Amino acid sequence: MTFDAWMRHAKLDWVDYVKVDVEGFDPDVVRGALPALRERKIGMISFEIGSNAKGRPWATTTIKQMVDELEQVGYDTYFIGDYRLYKMSHGCWDGVYDEPMMFRWANAVAIMRTHPLHDEVLKAFRSHGCKRSTNQQTTNKNTIYRCSRFSK
Repeated sequence: MTFDAWMRHAKLDWVDYVKVDVEGFDPDVVRGALPALRERKIGMISFEIGSNAKGRPWATTTIKQMVDELEQVGYDTYFIGDYRLYKMSHGCWDGVYDEPMMFRWANAVAIMRTHPLHDEVLKAFRSHGCKRSTNQQTTNKNTIYRCSRFSK
């Protein structure tokens, strides 16, 4: 049963927050929620992202694909890291996110752009936008950019 079908079965018109943690099958669950997301019935959905998922949907789904699918239905997607949110959608994508082993396992959250608490969630997590500065840190072949404070 998809998440969307479950919402209909449970007669739910709205869910504030969905936490997905299904050990590499997250793309399937998120895709099963796309109809409800498209209809703005879910405020936020968090899920695992990773490249260590042989035989699971993450083995054939890129993080970019997931970010694009969520963007198309009205959600901003953020990487959750060190008590901050780092934007991955709306022109903020960096190809390094899909490099093998960039994320063995990490978490992301997609927030409905029109959610009444959208800006408050970003403030609470000291969210950062995607404007890259010239200052960079390099760790184990992975480039992490210092981002500017999130702004609309």
